[in-house]
Amino acid sequence: MRILFASDLHGRQAAYDELIRMAGDYGPELFILGGDLLPAGRHAAELLKSQTNFAAHGFRRFLAGLRDAGNPRVIASAGNYDLASAFLELKNLEDDHFTVFLSTGSRALDNGFRLVCSPFVPPTPFPPKDFERLDMPDDAPAGQPSQGLLTWNGKVEFVEAAGHFKSRKSIREELQSLSASAEHEKTIAVFHSPPHGTGLDRLYGGAPVGSRAVRSWIEETKPLVSLHGHIHESPDVTGIWAEHLGATLAVNPGQNTSRVSAVVLDTENPGGILHSTRGRLGDSGTGRRS
Repeated sequence: MRILFASDLHGRQAAYDELIRMAGDYGPELFILGGDLLPAGRHAAELLKSQTNFAAHGFRRFLAGLRDAGNPRVIASAGNYDLASAFLELKNLEDDHFTVFLSTGSRALDNGFRLVCSPFVPPTPFPPKDFERLDMPDDAPAGQPSQGLLTWNGKVEFVEAAGHFKSRKSIREELQSLSASAEHEKTIAVFHSPPHGTGLDRLYGGAPVGSRAVRSWIEETKPLVSLHGHIHESPDVTGIWAEHLGATLAVNPGQNTSRVSAVVLDTENPGGILHSTRGRLGDSGTGRRS
């Protein structure tokens, strides 16, 4: 099964148009979008309005373009910058070819494959939003603004951050509800947060900010492939956009505004994965084994 994967598009219509072109060129059977798909912005109310509008109209245009570019099945997961109320608009576009994930869950794919998905990331230095959680159950939020914002009820609600985290499951607890398929080599994981302490989770300056829970789940469950985003700059910082965690090929294509970063892989030969700007894994020398 050929898969096209990208994340962190932040509502850039030109990036979505480029991905339609890639779909026509590469002919994926499955197109996975790994979170932070809706526009960025600063003012909460305007951000919700902008994201809701893009979900209802810009994303509809994208799906129509894909139908003319081979009509692959599309699966879209939320990310930490996507507001839940706006992302819910995408549910109105669901059909047999389009599936949306707003929480941890799984979905059967063709040929016995199974996709498992989680949109959550550990706390960031910014006001917490709908898809941020503590990484481990005993973690305490640190270095965050005291107020967060939630939108599950269709409007912006400002909440006390510590209470928000305490009232919700950690990422570790969320992932405990998932299991790989009976054949782990038939499982594809899509987690917005990259695994901690890898070449996939580094900020400028080199600090690792990925999820320890995600890394533990990958090492324990051993899916065939895990696909990530969130830390746009990590491949530029480390030179690494794919690495093996045990038997699993973990991937963060990164993202930038000059040219879309995406990967194409075949489940029959994940090691032959192709990056849209960096070439094949074996040719680019950017893979490693942890």
